[in-house]
Amino acid sequence: MRQMNAWRRAIAFGLCIAGSILLSACKGYQLTFNETVVRSPAPLYTNFQVADRNLQVCLDQAIKDAEATAPDQLIQLNCSHAGIETLEGLQAFHNLQQINLSHNQLSDLKPLGQMGRVQLLLLSNNNLKSIPEILTLPRLERLELDNNSELHCDDVHQLQQNYKGELAMPTHCR
Repeated sequence: MRQMNAWRRAIAFGLCIAGSILLSACKGYQLTFNETVVRSPAPLYTNFQVADRNLQVCLDQAIKDAEATAPDQLIQLNCSHAGIETLEGLQAFHNLQQINLSHNQLSDLKPLGQMGRVQLLLLSNNNLKSIPEILTLPRLERLELDNNSELHCDDVHQLQQNYKGELAMPTHCR
């Protein structure tokens, strides 16, 4: 009888381990047992607002791709060729480290000034005129500003003096 109880405990323990492994492997799925919900995935992060509809669409896709359930889980954003005109509201994603906003219609970068973790920032082919916000990004390692024909070179030259990373400047500022 004792051997039978030991076997049952061993089998129950094995089933618990197997169940734990299955639960961790199925993090994005709702699991049920006998029509009872055992585990539901955390909902994707949706509690944010941005002013630009195209930026909203891009963020929604990035959140879905990253399975982000909180704003700080989004560390990468690729919104090139998206028709974005304003970044207002992007500062909610303060943990972004890599941002590609090339080939848009951006003229103002104010929200980026609050994003101190940015390491890669691609802003080629926009309508930028000044970039004082970029001067406040302490971790920036790579910056692309080329093909911003109206960009004031004073900011670019100031950045160039203090910046040690990789920099692609507009041709009129070289």
